[in-house]
Amino acid sequence: MKKLVIIFALLLLAAGCDKIVVSQSGNSSLTQTPTSTLQVITIPDNSVIAASTTPIATSISTVKPRVVKKISPQQEAQSPAIVENPVVTPSPQPTQTQQPAVVCNNVSGGSLPAGWYSDGQGNCSATSPQQQAATIAAQQQATQQAQQQANQQAAQAAAAQAQQQKTNQINALTSQYNTQLNALNQQIIDIKNQYYIDLANIQSRPEGLAEQQGEEQNLLNKDNAQIAQIQLQEQQLYVTYQSQLNALK
Repeated sequence: MKKLVIIFALLLLAAGCDKIVVSQSGNSSLTQTPTSTLQVITIPDNSVIAASTTPIATSISTVKPRVVKKISPQQEAQSPAIVENPVVTPSPQPTQTQQPAVVCNNVSGGSLPAGWYSDGQGNCSATSPQQQAATIAAQQQATQQAQQQANQQAAQAAAAQAQQQKTNQINALTSQYNTQLNALNQQIIDIKNQYYIDLANIQSRPEGLAEQQGEEQNLLNKDNAQIAQIQLQEQQLYVTYQSQLNALK
């Protein structure tokens, strides 16, 4: 009943009624009050409004079904792989550090001229480190060769000096040997000369032939014995000096 009253009032409002007062108490009644300025719908406090049975229109969006195309294995092999939401990792940017200024202590102004190179210790040059290394290597090689030549010359000089010393010693020994040998030979000559003098004296004396022959034989034996002793000394002298000469060679 309450629903009907509410619906009826709404219809009257829609039909153009100007001033309508609807009240409900006990039995329902409708009273038109022309002097009222407002349209009031009075509903008792104990009235219960039931839920409307009018269906509520619901807006449903139409979703088209997804059509899946079947492809052959050849097409699947040729089609590129689909990567969903690829994760791109940003590559780290290199940190740029400010290089310290190159200082050249051997250049006026102290800065590195264009085309020059620095050794990192304050010395700058127009030649590259590779060229400097090659120059240093060539200088070291030349120094080594010069040192080797100097060593060879020194060795040759030392060998020549040693050989000269040996030669001097050999010459000295030879001179000593010849001096002593000549002295011994002179003794033999003196003995022979004296023999002939003594022999002439024996032969000049008026003695018998037998006595002269005996004296001559004695004189010959004595002088030959002396000469034999001197010759033995010459042999010993030769052996001694020959051993000394062999030690120097």
